[in-house]
Amino acid sequence: MPLDVDSLYREASNTLRHYSTRVMAIRSMVLAQGFALLAGAGYLVREGQMLFVFAVAGLGVGLTWILHKLLLNYWRHFETVLDSVVDLEVDAAATPWKDYKEQRTSLEDLTPAGRLVVHGPFYLLYFAFVIVAGGPLIVCLPG
Repeated sequence: MPLDVDSLYREASNTLRHYSTRVMAIRSMVLAQGFALLAGAGYLVREGQMLFVFAVAGLGVGLTWILHKLLLNYWRHFETVLDSVVDLEVDAAATPWKDYKEQRTSLEDLTPAGRLVVHGPFYLLYFAFVIVAGGPLIVCLPG
């Protein structure tokens, strides 16, 4: 029995939409957890609980790393499905996924702006947690 290309295309397009939604959800989650932990670390700095500041900063880096790896895994799956969908686009007049893939590839050519679009929230939180953990150490140094 031959495969129905239209059904495959619709199903793959729905899968891509699902992955896109999940990617945005992960980016939102990482910012929410990051800012919550940064607020907690800020409170602990004010209270002088440096051991707990380091623990919260370490937890923040760890959770951010896990969510970053999860996002990269979603992108790998997304790319695999996207390649399959592009192969299914036979109508040369309407190729929205092929156009999207070309735009995405040009964005991800590892220019600084492209890297910030893809990894920006994660880099922001890695930097913030290092500052939260390292800032009090610098202030407390004698001399």
